[in-house]
Amino acid sequence: KDFESFGLAISGQLKKIGFDPTLLVFSSGEFFDHVSETDLFFFGWKFEFPDTLDFLKNVVHSRGFQNLNDYANSDVDDLIDDALETFEPRKRLAAIQKIMNILVSEDIYGVPLLEPQNISVAAPDIIFSSRFDGQLILREIR
Repeated sequence: KDFESFGLAISGQLKKIGFDPTLLVFSSGEFFDHVSETDLFFFGWKFEFPDTLDFLKNVVHSRGFQNLNDYANSDVDDLIDDALETFEPRKRLAAIQKIMNILVSEDIYGVPLLEPQNISVAAPDIIFSSRFDGQLILREIR
């Protein structure tokens, strides 16, 4: 339901600038079967790491397992590969910024619409088990 509301809002904005979109809402199971049939889609990615390389490696890289729109740019692939092996923070950030500039300004890969805020805390007396999905459920904390 939330994604349908989101889709209606985006499609309303597109209509204002001359597009005539048809809104299709799929369950997560159906989405991957139909994404290649669409011209525009909303795709979410939850970051588990402190930078965007997880997204870039898996979604943007031409060999990424979730490269849903068959994006391919050998320069971007090389930049991603190099950044994955770079541990110096400034060089890594510069590579990521260069990649994102290409994706947003040159190739128009997509438009980042949302950025969630994450809250982190630590204390020696907080005990919890890491979850595969990266979430922290308050009732699981001891």
